Amino acid sequence: MTDSIIHITAKDCLQFDNNVISADVLQTFIESQQNNIFKLTNNIRVDEESRLAEYDYRYKKWVAGRFVGEASFFHNNQEYKVTIKPRFGENFLLRMLEEIYNIRITKSENSQKQTDEWSHYIKRIVAFIWVQKLANANLHGVPKIQIKKQYKGATVKGRIDIKKSIIPYYSSNEIISTNREKHIDNTIAQI
Repeated sequence: MTDSIIHITAKDCLQFDNNVISADVLQTFIESQQNNIFKLTNNIRVDEESRLAEYDYRYKKWVAGRFVGEASFFHNNQEYKVTIKPRFGENFLLRMLEEIYNIRITKSENSQKQTDEWSHYIKRIVAFIWVQKLANANLHGVPKIQIKKQYKGATVKGRIDIKKSIIPYYSSNEIISTNREKHIDNTIAQI
């Protein structure tokens, strides 16, 4: 196994450089990374499904799909790293996501450094999605669990449990009733 990594870059929906990449390498990339796609919804129609890369027979070139990100994989004992960046630029993509998810993100020190690592953009995108999904989940309050409680006394709280109330009613003039109380789910509330 060689120590050098072959780095392949492209922009989404644009062509790969044919001098660097071969069909075998891209087929391995597509097969190895097909299940590693982060999708925002499961409601995708078959005609909307996009591939990581496709071969354009008209121009005889490989074209990157609509996905952005990085992936490392091995082909013939050689490590490859494919980076697909947004064709309009990272800042444009982040601004679009700010508009879509209605949040504002400040500049980070990583974005000011001139580096080839693109993982900080992926982390920021996932942070966008996390904040939005958390905000949607909190529309109805903190997650709660229902606990069933029994009450024994002269007054009724909730539903009367007739079977369990027969003996206490004749012996001490009390009724057993059950109600459900909502308590904050501590597991989720600690996050």
